[in-house]
Amino acid sequence: MNKQLIYGYLRNLGNKGIVRASSKYPAEFCAVPLDKALELLVRAHERKSQNIELEKNEILSQWRSIIIQKRKLTQGTRSKSYSKNKELPKRS
Repeated sequence: MNKQLIYGYLRNLGNKGIVRASSKYPAEFCAVPLDKALELLVRAHERKSQNIELEKNEILSQWRSIIIQKRKLTQGTRSKSYSKNKELPKRS
């Protein structure tokens, strides 16, 4: 594995709070205790799950609005075509 790839992974873990980096050059990394790392990961997944739930509700709400609008349009079209049929003169 190359060094750049490893530093990328360590920075990513640092952004999640799972490892800490020193300000020295080259940086030294230290992992947080396992229980803290697990707690951080659990909280991150809970937030992600809540966001998915909110997005699901928003998508369902928009879908219901589209269905209602489609029904209104369809019913309006049916009414108009029915009244046009009534107005057409009968052919002999």
